Amino acid sequence: MRIFFIILLLSSCSYKNHEERYFVKSAEISADNCLQYLSESEQNPLTKFYELTKEGVGHGTSYLLTGMGYASDIAIYVVAGIGAGITICSPIILAEAAASNSGTVSGECIAKVGEEAVRHLPESLGQKAYKTTKSLRCPEVDHISQTLRRVASCYKKKNKIKKFQQQVKAIREDDLISFCSSNKEKKKVQNLLSR
Repeated sequence: MRIFFIILLLSSCSYKNHEERYFVKSAEISADNCLQYLSESEQNPLTKFYELTKEGVGHGTSYLLTGMGYASDIAIYVVAGIGAGITICSPIILAEAAASNSGTVSGECIAKVGEEAVRHLPESLGQKAYKTTKSLRCPEVDHISQTLRRVASCYKKKNKIKKFQQQVKAIREDDLISFCSSNKEKKKVQNLLSR
């Protein structure tokens, strides 16, 4: 249990402000009043606390499960490698034991057979766990998407269709927003295009 809390604390220290990549300088805002929404996008403190907690717990859980997967991989590799090596090399082991040899040949056989057996094992459990828990490592980005949608709506109301389309395209093509935003927010981005 202590390990989980240590991982949680360390991963919460790795928090990055994801908003920085989306917001513009005040000089750009004064040149285009639709961009004013970007400066108004402050999260309330409770939401920010929720975001930090969710991200910290998500990272901690993801890394804990990934670590458990890699620990299982090591156990499986050792058991599979040694088990296959001993099984296949047992005639050599018996022959060396009967001849009272040093066991060098049987040791080399176990190592080579074990290495070959491990090479044919399926994808690592650690890698699978890391891929599967990707969504747990997501930051809260709905408020960023909402702000960017407000900018797009402003452009549409001002009949600046090209800027509107560029803004919506930017939202939809952003990997972080498209993967990490909630289904509700994804639907609102989709509806923005249909209006």
